[in-house]
Amino acid sequence: MLDRIVTGVGGAESEARAVAEAYAASGAAIPGFGHPIHKPDDPRAVRLLALADDLGHGGKHIAALRGTTRPWI
Repeated sequence: MLDRIVTGVGGAESEARAVAEAYAASGAAIPGFGHPIHKPDDPRAVRLLALADDLGHGGKHIAALRGTTRPWI
């Protein structure tokens, strides 16, 4: 899913929208997003993304995640 977003010919924003719309149309949950207990944000995900930044691994896939989730994550 993230590869499609970062490599799509329509640009990351367009591809992310297309992915989200496809999941919405099918009624399926987007894998890895949302948690039944931790709402609105899973603190584990927030920490993992911070670690990726701290260790210099915040590449295009992390940027795609941030573009499709809350901006402060």
